[in-house]
Amino acid sequence: MDHSTTHYAAIEPRDACGPQLRAPLTAPRLRWSRPVFDGLTRVGTISRMGKSKGEIIDHLEDAGGTLTVASLVEALGVSRVRDLRRRHLEPLAEAGVVECFGDAVSLTSDWLDALNERRDQDGEIADHRRDMARYQRERDAYRNRDQNPPTPHPANCGADGYVKDLETLPPTPTVEVLYPLVNTTVNTVRGPGRLWQVFSDRVGVVLEGRPEEVTFMHPSELVLGEVAA
Repeated sequence: MDHSTTHYAAIEPRDACGPQLRAPLTAPRLRWSRPVFDGLTRVGTISRMGKSKGEIIDHLEDAGGTLTVASLVEALGVSRVRDLRRRHLEPLAEAGVVECFGDAVSLTSDWLDALNERRDQDGEIADHRRDMARYQRERDAYRNRDQNPPTPHPANCGADGYVKDLETLPPTPTVEVLYPLVNTTVNTVRGPGRLWQVFSDRVGVVLEGRPEEVTFMHPSELVLGEVAA
């Protein structure tokens, strides 16, 4: 069964090994939870249903909407029924996707709407659209690769993008050289800005073109020969 984050239907080849679910299934492919970053610092996690709960929905839909807990345990290969109930069935019930009665579990009458509402709240639909737009741009770029000349890297101004025209970067400045320049205006290959932070493997610069955030780059991207006090 295909649990890709970019497909809406799980299609199983006829000659595939192992248990098969009918295809196509209605439920969209669910995504794992993802971290949230503020710059380079992880500040939280967006909790999502996840692929394990998606597999439960697939089994229920394949069975016509209802299964016993024992059947789900066998299909999923879990060893502890209470973990299945606590980690998966209860969150699905709270989201309005399933309902539990006795030893049976059923999809609700509006389970697909409830599932998509939860996916929208968790940002899954927005992430899916973002990924689809990126894939389309990549496909278009590959299809039109002969029509688009290479774009030179900012560190090699004047080059046409081919290896033979790349220029050797100057030696990477050390932390001792960079510390005195903190809070001064420096030029970088991405434009001028104020040197904000210095580390051994990266520096943080508040670029004039992006004053609302700190842009991290390799120390070699600083143009130390053009420092403004």
